[in-house]
Formats: sequence, structure tokens, C-alpha cells
Amino acid sequence: MIKFAVENPVKVLVGICFLVIFGVQAFFNMPYRLIPSIEYPQISVSTYWRGASPYEVEKEILERQERVLKTIPGLIDCESSAREGSSVITLMFDLDVAINDAMLLVSNKLSEVGGYPSNMNQPTIRAANTDSVSVVDLMLLTDDKNRRSIDEYLSFFEEVVKPYLDRVKGVADVTYWGGRARQIQIEVDPYRLSAYNITLSDIINALNKENVNISAGNIDFGAKDYRFRTTGEARNPQDIRDIVVVSGDNSRIKLGDIAYVDYGFSKRNTIVSYGNTNALSIGIVAQAGANVLELTNDVEKVVSELNNGILKNNGLKFVKIADQKNYILQAIELVKSNIIVGGILAVIVLLIFLRSIKATLIIAITIPISIIGTFLIMNMLGRTLNVISLAGIAFSVGMLIDNSIVVLENIDRHIRMGKKAYDAAIIGAKEVWGAVLASTLTTIAVFLPIVLIKEEAGQLFGDIALAVSAAVGLSLITSIAVIPVLANIFFSKKEKEQVESQQEENKIIAKLNKVAVIEKVKNKVAEFKIDSYLVKIGNTFVKYITLISNKINSKLSTKLIFIVAVSVFSLSSAYFLMPKMDYLPLGNKNMIESRFTPPPGISYSERKAMGEFIYRELKPYIDESKDGYPQIENFVFIASSTYVALRATSKDEERVAELQPLLASVSAKIPGITVSTSQVPLFNIGRGSSKTFLMNVAGAMEYESLINTVKLIQERILTEIPNVQLRLNPTSNPVYPEVQIIPNREALKSAGITTTELGIAVDAYLDGRKIGEFKDPSIGTINIMLQGEQRKFENPQDVYSILVNSKSGLPVPISSLAESKEVNGIERIRRYNYQRSFLFIITIPNGMVLEQLQEQINTKVLIPMREEGLLEGITTKTSGASSKLESAKNALSGNFLLAVLITYLLMAALLNNFFYPLIILFSVPLAASGGFIGLDMVDRFLTPQSLDVITMLGFIMLIGSVVNNPILIVYQTLNNIKYGMSGKTAISYALQTRIRPIFMSTATSIFGMLPLVLAPGAGSELYRGMGSVILGGMFLSTIFTLFLIPALLSIFLNRVQGSDEIIENNENV
Repeated sequence: MIKFAVENPVKVLVGICFLVIFGVQAFFNMPYRLIPSIEYPQISVSTYWRGASPYEVEKEILERQERVLKTIPGLIDCESSAREGSSVITLMFDLDVAINDAMLLVSNKLSEVGGYPSNMNQPTIRAANTDSVSVVDLMLLTDDKNRRSIDEYLSFFEEVVKPYLDRVKGVADVTYWGGRARQIQIEVDPYRLSAYNITLSDIINALNKENVNISAGNIDFGAKDYRFRTTGEARNPQDIRDIVVVSGDNSRIKLGDIAYVDYGFSKRNTIVSYGNTNALSIGIVAQAGANVLELTNDVEKVVSELNNGILKNNGLKFVKIADQKNYILQAIELVKSNIIVGGILAVIVLLIFLRSIKATLIIAITIPISIIGTFLIMNMLGRTLNVISLAGIAFSVGMLIDNSIVVLENIDRHIRMGKKAYDAAIIGAKEVWGAVLASTLTTIAVFLPIVLIKEEAGQLFGDIALAVSAAVGLSLITSIAVIPVLANIFFSKKEKEQVESQQEENKIIAKLNKVAVIEKVKNKVAEFKIDSYLVKIGNTFVKYITLISNKINSKLSTKLIFIVAVSVFSLSSAYFLMPKMDYLPLGNKNMIESRFTPPPGISYSERKAMGEFIYRELKPYIDESKDGYPQIENFVFIASSTYVALRATSKDEERVAELQPLLASVSAKIPGITVSTSQVPLFNIGRGSSKTFLMNVAGAMEYESLINTVKLIQERILTEIPNVQLRLNPTSNPVYPEVQIIPNREALKSAGITTTELGIAVDAYLDGRKIGEFKDPSIGTINIMLQGEQRKFENPQDVYSILVNSKSGLPVPISSLAESKEVNGIERIRRYNYQRSFLFIITIPNGMVLEQLQEQINTKVLIPMREEGLLEGITTKTSGASSKLESAKNALSGNFLLAVLITYLLMAALLNNFFYPLIILFSVPLAASGGFIGLDMVDRFLTPQSLDVITMLGFIMLIGSVVNNPILIVYQTLNNIKYGMSGKTAISYALQTRIRPIFMSTATSIFGMLPLVLAPGAGSELYRGMGSVILGGMFLSTIFTLFLIPALLSIFLNRVQGSDEIIENNENV
């Protein structure tokens, strides 16, 4: 192959041109994302049973469904909750289970459930999107001229506006909060009903029978087939008013005679405030693998069209709150610039070593060829262009020229031995072919286990593994196919130029002799020509390195002492410097969020007052930068009956973290409410986020006993771990104020009223009762609600004055038909893996990492409480980031060992020996200790840096890169012995001849990666830790490798007999 390439340079260069053309095209076609798309097979099952309590929902629905669902193969976790009138089950499956197969399995199992309540809706099954973080956040507001409330536009948004956003390419879902649904309201007056002796049941029956369309079949008439339909559905509110409720001999009572029928809006429940303005909050969720930049641009275009069209005509407007676009662009531009700067630094280092522009260009051409070719491979495999994959390419910049350095340096060595350029190109490349193949395969091989990781880490690292493997693989092809070709071309020209130069030099010297130039000048000219100062420095460096190595190898005792000392140093530094682990880096997303856990049953007015209070407190900081805090650009408050949150963004994106203490202090002023405040992490995949610790506490016991134990754990955590922010789901005080209306059977019978009619009356007069649907021509299907006269109830006792129409024609107050009882009900029952449970949501404090917090909870809280007998019958299990950290740790640790084994076997196969690879692997612990030293130095002197799973990948990458230098020394030593040298001379000469390429490749790798570690900016926090590990590991390993590998080799090869003279490979092609 090498000889074919050298003899056919045009074919090789044409192939490179094709690679570059298609690679550039692939680069512009690849979708952009912040991070790789990560998915977990997750299914949700929703069931509605109107009017049922959480206890009833748990017993009649959840327990029945869980009994059959837990037998599904591949099911990992089952999380469920029961609220009043509804239940939700979330099923998490193993990554091996296809989402469509999981849905089919769930559907089949649910069909086995029997004994459901008769008035329960059928369960709804859907695939839950685990990558459900919105990529664009919008607010829908009314404009200055519109006097209507934005709350009244919910149905308009759902039916008219939302479809425009749904149709944008790459949109998976459009989530929204706030607003009041439009509906047809039938407002009845109990006295008017009594005047005509009509009950609520009469109205419901009349509407259900009249507001229908019924198909009546087909009949042939001549040549045509006619379809007959009875069309009774109402087309406008007047049609509903005209429905006849009661018809007698002398009169017909229409609905409009006894009720007010018109459009209205549902009861206020959710508050969404943008500043001090009511709004609708909209989130755009991207499909897996979607081009987020393209999607964001398309959404912006649609929003602009809507703002200038439909929304403007209706007095509305969209305002963008946040998106990932700027962060992605900044992060990707930073990585791109780091690639360019790293490449330039690597080329400068090459130029210093080679002192030849031509030789530097020959090697440097490897970088663009390999990178552009990598884009082509990634595009063909359907990968995205994201910060992680680009960081992989950036880290490989320095490594890309390693092979080319070794090949060209060896070609240059043969030219200096007197060979022709053609012969030197082929022989030099062939001679080191085995070494560069071994180093490339070991680099690629360490990534094979990463591809096999099934956990979230495997999906996250798949792109970087592919990017580095493709780039390094292409660099191998370039080094053996392109470098010899270019070397032959350039060095052949150089030979001709040298001949002509020598002739000119001879003429000049002859002239100088004629004019009697002093001997000193001639000597100076000759001296400068023979050697430069850089060469002198290099030669001196090589001399002393070789001298020190020979000194170490001169005695067995010094060798053993040195080997033991280096081993102890590497192991001890790794042990003492190894920090506690985090899961994923926080990032620097421009959003701070405060999550509130209000007491169950908190009213709408109380939630509204919360939002108004927070806005008043933050108003000075919204207007301007104040008290050292950056100015708040956007303020959003969302409060529903189950979710209360405050979000703020900073006008200065880089300073957003400084808003956290401000929001925390303001939120803490609200009494009786638990709150946690933190910066929203970049990684918010699946349940929880990368900066929250989730712990499930479950037990098969009475609910009161479980609640008491949960309170004990909560108190112990808050006592033992200071500054921790903790929320419970559900709250540790889950009671919900409830009024039970207990029918008086005799009173109901005498009044001619059933218990059902009593319940319908209470429902209608309080919240309104849905009794049908109405197809509005402009906004689609809306509900028809039956309700009483709108009135404000000051206290629960006022409800007893509600009048219920009886068969006698007289309205009867509820107080005459039933007794009332105020009790404490349950807001929600949560279950985890088929037991009642509570979820502890703990925000990791600043200065602490996930593993550290988990250890403290175990050692300071859970273990002592178990020893005290306080946790009998209680099981605790982590979920979210904490459980993923454990699985990622195990996977990466196992794959680290697997990578070492694969590297060993590959080297054994390439060296045809099982012993020498063990010597080479001695560089791995050196690299690990260097990695921890590099990580510690960045953490101490540059910026806080934790050991997260992305950083751990750096240690795996080190295995494939640090063995390259020892391979060169071992491979050259064995070649020298094959040429006839003695073991001692072979080792010494191998070190002497390989110091230059080793330092060239290491220096170019280090300087190529340096910008990734030092350059601040968007996304740099994702890969800085990995870069510090690789830089520290490569630097320390290279220094020690020059002395350790020769020392290990000399123990076993010093006895090999041979010539003490240096013998070169003088074969010709």
C-alpha cells in the first residue's frame, strides 16, 4: 500500500480531494445540538375517575394496574401517583427495550386488568419524552390596546396558534401553562327551576338527548345513494337555549327560559406572570436528534409571522424568554476556535522541532484531512454536531499528527543516512508501520467499550468516541498513504535544490578565498550552516536524557529503586488527589429557578399574593443592576395547585449564577413554604437533574407511620448537613382540607331527591359540572358546563346554603338534606416500585458534589437511624442523577479495565509477544496520577472543577494515547536487536532516536489541547475537566516513560548478546 501510494501520487491526492469535498458538504448538513440526544424507554399510563379520592384511586386503579404491569420483562422502575380523580403511572424500561415494543407490552398487560369502577375512563398510554427540556421558551401576552385578560385566550391558543408551532420541523411537543379554557356555561337559577318543577337531572338528560348527531343509514334512489343523518348538535349558543327541557299540553319550557346560556371561561386555577403581567407560558420541546439551531430559527420565523398576522389582529404578541440558540452558537464557536488555535499551536511546535516549513506543512496537512473526513463519517452514521462531539475532535487535534510525525521523522532519518527520497519514503514508512498501527489501534480500541455502555453515559459519549476514533483512524491512513507521497515529492525537489545550492556555495567560498576573507568568518559561516542553536539545544537535551537513563540502567539496584519510587509516587498521588465524583457538570445556563413546596390546599388568592410579593421584592433588580447583582432581564412566576416556581434570567449571561442568593433570600421571606433555589443545569435528562439528589423512601406500613418516619429523616438531614435545600414530594404534611357532605337518607327520600342528584348539585354550584361538548366553528370542541349563579363563598359553611331542586318543586338547602364534616384528606399518594413512598429532592449545595452529599446522607443520617431502629420496614433507593452516577461509575470503571485488557491484547498481537505489552502498560498508572494532578491544578488555580463522568472519560482516553510513546521505544528496541545490536545498546539507541518524535508528538498534543482547558466561555465547563486529565496524564507519563520503560526493558534485555556498535537498517526498496 505504501509503495503503491508513493508510485501513484495523483490517485492519492484525488482521493483526498474527494474526501475533503464530501466532508465539507457533510459539515454544513449536520444537525446542531447542545448535547447528544439521550433517550430512555419510558411509558406513562393516565387514568381518570371523576370524584374519586386518592385512597380510592390507589386501591381501585393503581394497585390493579401495578399488579399486572410489574411482570413486564425489561421494566426497571415503576413510579405512580394517585390524586383526586386521576392516577399516573410512569414506567422506566431497560435501554434494550424498544419504545414501541414497550407500549405494546403495556397495552396488552392493561387489557388483563378487571374490576375497574364503572364510571372510570379508559387508561391512556403514551411514550413519555425523557428529553423533555424545552429548547425555546415563549410568553403569550396581550398588547397595550387589548383590555381583555390573556387568561381568556387559552382555547384560542390551543386551537388556532398552537398548530403553527406543532408543524415546525423537529418539534416533538408544545407544552403550556396558564389560561382559562373557553366553554359554554349554562347558569341556572334554583328558584326559576322550582317555578317549573325542573331539576338539574332534567337539564342534563335533555341536553344529552338533544345535542347529538345520529347516522341513519343509506338508501338508493335511482342512480344515487343517499346518506341520512339526524343532525341535532348545537352550532351556536342559541341552539342550546332552544333545547326543550319539559313539554306539556299547554307549555314548552326551553333551556333559555330557565338558565342563562352563553360563552364563558373555566375557573381560575393556574397563575402565570411575566413581570407583573398575566401571560401564557409556552415551551417548545425538540424531537430526538433534531437540529436545534434550525428548529429555533424556524420557530422564530413562525413567531414573527404570527406576531405580524393572527396575533396582531387579536391584540396578542409572543415574547421570547430563553432558548439554547445563543449558548449553542457560542459553545460551538468556542470549540471551533479552540480547534483552530490548537492546530496553529501544534503547527508552531512542529516548526520549532523540524525547522522546516515544508516538513511542517507535510505533517500539518493531516489535521484538516482527518477533521473534515470525520465530519463525513459522523454524518453518514446519523450523528449530530454538538459540543461533546466537537470537543472530541478538538482533543484529537494534537493526536492526529502523532502518526505523521513518527513516519516523517523516520523518513527524514533515512534521508540523513544518505538514501534517496523515494527509497526513504517507502522504507521509513514501512519501518514504523507496525508502531503507528499499534498506537492507532490502541487509541481506537479504548473507545470500543464506551460504545457498549448502555447507560446514559454511553449515549452521551457515543459521539465523542466515534469522533476521536474516526479522526485518529483517518490520521493513520493519512500517515501511511499521504505523508510518504508528499515526503517523496518535497524531498526529491530538496535533493535537486541541495545540489544546486552546494554548487553555488562552492562558488561563493572560492570567491571569498580569492578576496582573502579571514578564516574566522569562514568558520562562523560554516558553523552556523552545520548547526543552529535550536539543534544544539535539542542535541544537548537528548544527550542528557540518554545519559540519565543509562545511569539509571547501569545497576540493577538503581533500576529497582527507580521503578519502585515511580510506582509509589503514581499510586499515592492518585489515591490522595482523587476527588469525590459528580454526575454531570452544571453548565452556565442563563436561568435561576426557585421551586416552592406550598402546603396542600393553598388557595388561588394565596398563590397570587405570593407572586405579587416576589415581584415587588425583585422589582428594583428588574429595573437596574443593584447591590452588586446583575440586572434581571426576565421574571416568570408560575403557580398551579401542584406546581409553584419562580424563574429569572440575567441581562449579563455570564453573571447569571450571581442571582441565586438574591432569589433564595427573597423566596425565603415567604413563611410556611419550603423552597429550593438553584441555577437550572444544562443536563436535565429523565427524572431530576444533574444537580439534584433524589432519594425514594418507601415502606409497606400505615401511611401515618410512613409520614412520621419521613419527617424524622427530613429533620435529621437538615440538622446534620448544613445549608442543604430539601423538598419532599409529596409534602411531609400531605393533608388536604376536605368537607364531607353526608346525606340524610330520610330527608332525601321525603324531598324526592337522590344522593346522585345531591352530588350533582354540589358539583354544579361549586366548580361547574361538564355535561356535554360543543363544537365551536372558530376554536374547535369546548365543554358545556352546568353551573349555578356565580357567587363567592366566604367559608365552607356558606356551601350548606346551596339550594337543591326537589320533585315537589321547592328548592331545599343542603343543610336540610345532609350533614357536613370537616376532615383532613390526602392531597396525593405517591408510590415507588409498588409501595407508598416519598421522594426527597435535595439541591446539592455549592462547593459540594453528588457523591459527597450521598456519602454524608448515608453516614450521618441513614446508617445511624438504622442502628437506632428508626427505619424498620423502610427501604431507601436513589434515583435520577444519583443512581445514574452509580451505574455510570460502575460502567466506566469496568470499561476502563476492559480498555486496558483490549490494549494489552492488541499490543501482544502486534508485537507477537505477551511480555512486552506488560512493560508498555506501566505507563497507564503514571498517566492516571498525572490526570489527577492536572485536575487538581485546574481546580486550584483556574476554576472549580469536579470529577464528573465526562472527566472520567479522559482517563479512558489516556490509555489509548499514553501507550504510544512506550510502543515506539519498545518497537525500536526490538528492531535494533533484530539488526544485530546488543540489548543494552539497542535500548539506549532506541531511546536516543525516539526522544525527538516522542517530544514532538507529546508537545503538539499538549499544545493542541491547551486552548480547551484554558479558554473560558460557553460550553467550556463540559470538557475542561476531561482536557485537564488528558494534559496532566500525557505530560507526566511522557517524562517518566523516557526513564521507566528503558529501565524495565534493561532488566530483561541487557543479557541479549550483540554488537555494541550502532547498526542502521540499510536495506533498499
